[in-house]
Amino acid sequence: QLVQWTGLCPEEWVDAYAVSRTAMNDAPVGELELHDEIKTADGIMASDAGRLALGYEIHTLFAVDPDGAAVGHTAVQVNPYRPAASWQWDTVVLARHRQRGIGRWIKAAMWQYLREAAPEATRLRTGNAVDNDPMLSINRAMGFVPTNRFGGWQADLDTYRRALAV
Repeated sequence: QLVQWTGLCPEEWVDAYAVSRTAMNDAPVGELELHDEIKTADGIMASDAGRLALGYEIHTLFAVDPDGAAVGHTAVQVNPYRPAASWQWDTVVLARHRQRGIGRWIKAAMWQYLREAAPEATRLRTGNAVDNDPMLSINRAMGFVPTNRFGGWQADLDTYRRALAV
């Protein structure tokens, strides 16, 4: 089942949605060392409320199983100053539901949803780690093309301090 909303996550779904948002910890990031982020209902509501207060629209499609448990989601942020160039944020499917086409399904369903919910959003941008082959494959198949590259750099604090002491 697909649940959709604009703005804040409905209270009845926020705990399950937090599980889906936390599943982004599984996304391939190459050699980058990241700590898992555990998303909470309160944290999600506060973060999204902050974006809404700045004038952004948040459109979310959330896939749930028959018991109401999280399957995956995708979200788009429509920029009020440049709505034609909006951002599709996370698209994630929980590990036990992968390899069934759900990521592509929810991403395509979002585009259909936006035609009515935000017709001014005529172009979507998204981001991908170069090591995330499943999502890269979906994005290419759906017509996304690379427009720029971002390189992540990382150093532990001791290495950084030694480098500055030179």
